[in-house]
Amino acid sequence: ANQAKTEFLAVMSHELRTPLTAIVGYTELIRDGIVGGVSPPQQEMLDRITQSSNHLLQLIEQILEHSRIEAGRESVNPEPVKMASLVRETSELIEPLAQGKRLAFRVDVEQAPDEIFTDAGKLRQILVNLLGNAVKFTDRGEVALRVQADGDQVVFTVRDTGIGIPPEAQGKVFDPFWQAEQGYTRQAGGTGLGLSVTRQLAQLLGGNVAVESTPGQGSTFTVRLPARGAQTEAGAL
Repeated sequence: ANQAKTEFLAVMSHELRTPLTAIVGYTELIRDGIVGGVSPPQQEMLDRITQSSNHLLQLIEQILEHSRIEAGRESVNPEPVKMASLVRETSELIEPLAQGKRLAFRVDVEQAPDEIFTDAGKLRQILVNLLGNAVKFTDRGEVALRVQADGDQVVFTVRDTGIGIPPEAQGKVFDPFWQAEQGYTRQAGGTGLGLSVTRQLAQLLGGNVAVESTPGQGSTFTVRLPARGAQTEAGAL
């Protein structure tokens, strides 16, 4: 039953992604004036269409990622990764989201290793998922990312001052589709797959992710990865 569900999600996601990609492409052509002039009100509407379409594409990508991992078809491509560059690229994606909610966004890489050997794309997705979640569930205060070396591991800590997670729910937040069943988080939207995919990706890279949280005060997600662990994982896949 689970395999059938996974295959169904993968097929439906592919079918949805193709026309949605066309919608995004044609909207951008119109917005950029390729087919004629665009008034300011029209520009604003087209921007909203693009933002909503890109958000939907991200949700579809999460479903596809989950389906690939569940089916054992996700590969790991390790390479030398410059930590400063990866954190900067990730921050450039998250900072506008934080600014849009008037949140402080802090990054601490003083104790980070210069370079690790891992799958850069998967590590970036882990950080984007966690930081994006932190921004989504935080209305005031800050979101912070800290990266530090710890022996032969590298530790990524994402902390927020958001709504927090009840103790009884902290063991379930990494379950697939868990969010969709929760009334207090459903209003934020999403598939409920972000944290599940994050844990699966961390495990593919030879590590894991944990959470500590206090309702009303915020949450801290900690990802521990071996600095060269992805090489072993890649050989096994």
